[in-house]
Amino acid sequence: MKPLSQEGNEFTPSPMLEEAWEETLAGHFKLTRAELRFAEAFYQAASIKAAAESLRVGYGTGRQHMHAIARKTGASGQVGVMKGLCSLALIGKWPA
Repeated sequence: MKPLSQEGNEFTPSPMLEEAWEETLAGHFKLTRAELRFAEAFYQAASIKAAAESLRVGYGTGRQHMHAIARKTGASGQVGVMKGLCSLALIGKWPA
């Protein structure tokens, strides 16, 4: 996994974010841009708290995003979401 792309403490999306948005997550699962940004931050940080901090949103907002991502993708909680994101990375549809 790559470390978070950051300027200071602020999250900066990877160059592959837009491609993943259009082709995979948003198109198939109907994730919003905010949910997609959170999914990428969660994939890189491996915790809701760290992902929320990197995006400068509250922990409650992070939990809401995680719940929405899990619901829309059919994943079972954080572990299921992470498994799905890792699978996308393996097939080249998510930043590795």
